Amino acid sequence: MLGGLARRVSYILGERARDEKMLVVDSGNLFSQLTPTRPDSGDSRVDDFIIKAYRRLGVAAINVGMTDISRGPDFFEKTGAGILPWVSSNLLDGKGDYVFNPYVIKEIENIRFGIIGLTSASADPVFRKSFGKDHAVADPLQSARKVLRDISKKADVILLLAALVPEEIRRLAAENPGICFILGGGEGRTTVHPLRESETPVLRSGKDGMYVGRLNLACMGSMNGFLDAEEESRLHLELQNLEQRIAALEKARQNRETPALEKMIGDLRSKKSALEKKLTAICVCGTEAGKFTWDLVPMESDIPEDETVLDWIREAGLEEAP
Repeated sequence: MLGGLARRVSYILGERARDEKMLVVDSGNLFSQLTPTRPDSGDSRVDDFIIKAYRRLGVAAINVGMTDISRGPDFFEKTGAGILPWVSSNLLDGKGDYVFNPYVIKEIENIRFGIIGLTSASADPVFRKSFGKDHAVADPLQSARKVLRDISKKADVILLLAALVPEEIRRLAAENPGICFILGGGEGRTTVHPLRESETPVLRSGKDGMYVGRLNLACMGSMNGFLDAEEESRLHLELQNLEQRIAALEKARQNRETPALEKMIGDLRSKKSALEKKLTAICVCGTEAGKFTWDLVPMESDIPEDETVLDWIREAGLEEAP
């Protein structure tokens, strides 16, 4: 696991060296969870190592997940974890105030990225046990609406870091179209091809650091949404196939017209019209602005490990057994 983090650091720093216009974010559950049966399961050496590695990455925002909040307030206030850029839009104290920053704004070449974070309502018992009975995990949907009202005029592109279950993500996407991308959630699943929930792309790089998810954006000012650039090629191919099928049926109709044949041609023309509308939406600006691509990069052994991180592992006595 630790060697895998050294590989991730190496890959991300290499990408940043090639393109400084990059944000690094994490959807949460970064630290191991403390449980009643294992209250001391968090190894401080591992914790310190993760903190140093994420500082080296220059991470822009980290959502606070359920395993993170299990550590309690002292972990965030009295250890190095407090210097990390935590974000949470629905973890509240007894006064109803945010425990962490509700959002982060980062600017790249005059494009303002607003980053919010949400934790599943199912984490409420863990949060109350760790932080106090007067604390609460507020409803993710209501919290999203509240923070979006505040952030919408401050940001051109809004990213949600999600430690949510799939049903929460579905409801949230349906009711909050202002979110451009939902990153994370799905209980550790990966998305090779972008998912869509109510037209909002949902992107997941899985758990345990086996993959790094790379989201490439083409932006121009305030964006209401993005379209998958790879989808354009797929739609062109589908449209070509439909046109060939329609042409074949129209040729058959010259020999014999039947109601069934007419219905088939009509249905195919409707599908063609729908595809043409999708293509128009993708190509309307005549540029690449408003498009995105998503890649899952496996952290395989051919990616070198970061030497600085390896030194930290050795210094902390955390070398993994061969």
